[in-house]
Amino acid sequence: MNQTTSDDNFWEYSARANFYFLPPSDTYVKELKDVSPIVVRAIPFMLVLTVLEWAILTLAGKARNWSIHDVIVNYSSGSLSQAVNSFFLRGIEFSGYLWVYSNLRITTLPWDSIYTYMMAVVGVDFCSYFWHRTCHEMSLGWSFHYLHHSSEYLNMSVGARVSWVMRIFKWMFYLPMAALGLPPPAFLIHSQLGYAWGFWSHNDACPKLHKIIPGIGHLIEYILVTPSHHRVHHGVNPYCIDKNYGQLFIVWDRMFGTFVEEREDEEITYGTMSQINSNHIFDIQVRPTIEMLQRAASMPTFGDKLKAIFYGPGWAPGTPRLGNPEDIPDDVTLWEQRVNLVLHLLTSTSVGGLYDGRKYSVWLEPLRLLCYLVSVLALPIFSTLQETTIVVCVCLVSLLMWPRVSAITLSRAAEVSTTAPAPKKVN
Repeated sequence: MNQTTSDDNFWEYSARANFYFLPPSDTYVKELKDVSPIVVRAIPFMLVLTVLEWAILTLAGKARNWSIHDVIVNYSSGSLSQAVNSFFLRGIEFSGYLWVYSNLRITTLPWDSIYTYMMAVVGVDFCSYFWHRTCHEMSLGWSFHYLHHSSEYLNMSVGARVSWVMRIFKWMFYLPMAALGLPPPAFLIHSQLGYAWGFWSHNDACPKLHKIIPGIGHLIEYILVTPSHHRVHHGVNPYCIDKNYGQLFIVWDRMFGTFVEEREDEEITYGTMSQINSNHIFDIQVRPTIEMLQRAASMPTFGDKLKAIFYGPGWAPGTPRLGNPEDIPDDVTLWEQRVNLVLHLLTSTSVGGLYDGRKYSVWLEPLRLLCYLVSVLALPIFSTLQETTIVVCVCLVSLLMWPRVSAITLSRAAEVSTTAPAPKKVN
């Protein structure tokens, strides 16, 4: 690699690294010690892209899709991960790769060949697809990967929101490349370039590419991962679950049946189906793994304990390996959220009025019960039929008891009005 040229054009190199725009000659490195820290050198341009995305979203009236608090948590998590990986786990990862390359490889690929370059681009990303897919389809992998999906926003800083324990699990997926003779420096370089490409695909500001690059945009979207593809991957809408795993190439998803197009008529909700209510960078790094182990320990049989670790995070006894798709809750639309808000306001106002003996509660409480009853039956507020039935019964019993309760409320209102102190006269 021409190190001098790269140093003399720092910002140009940082920008090109983010988009995999390094020529093959810049990736030809013979010794592992000479490999450039590509991700570290790409960080300045990553920060520029993050600020640029914020400006675009603000001008487009989508500032709610971007949170400075979330960005700080994302980059703090990334800094912790980078530090732990650099000082502790990277040696573990490359020890395994180097051992397989030195002892089990079936051929030796030249380090300065265009064919080696092409194999590295395709092969490393192919392994990344199966690593990523396993993270979603195995509870153990999901416990490490959960952190990355726990943000309820999608912006470029989410690309830095990675777990420091991930490398303990990730390195083994790339051993086939070592067995095929891919030189360790080439593996390290292209794994970094793949991560850099994945960083910018985390954004909510870039539309589908064919809208801004007619013609060629469709071709790019058919082959490469774009922000539109990756927005789907981070969604919790039912159609988004376990889709679009690719990091550089989206063709793997098309080949293995995990691809889905972003729907323009349905807003994507980001996050996970079981959010951890914490922003502590250590807590969100380790708690998912602890909860996974606790869940496994609670299983009645040894077989179920193993399944709780190696089956999908949605698995439960008596269900398929990845769980029942019917158990995935429907996405809550904006108007449904507003209905829930109105119901909560009605409840708070009515219950407070009942305790204080306010006369308005005589008509507000039955209105609230009727609204709640209709909403429970019409909207997917509760996840099971049993919960819905219980709430409906409570509403009906409350309505039947309301004549008696209203009489008590009116009596208390009369007492309050007669015992209220007279206003003081002001001289």
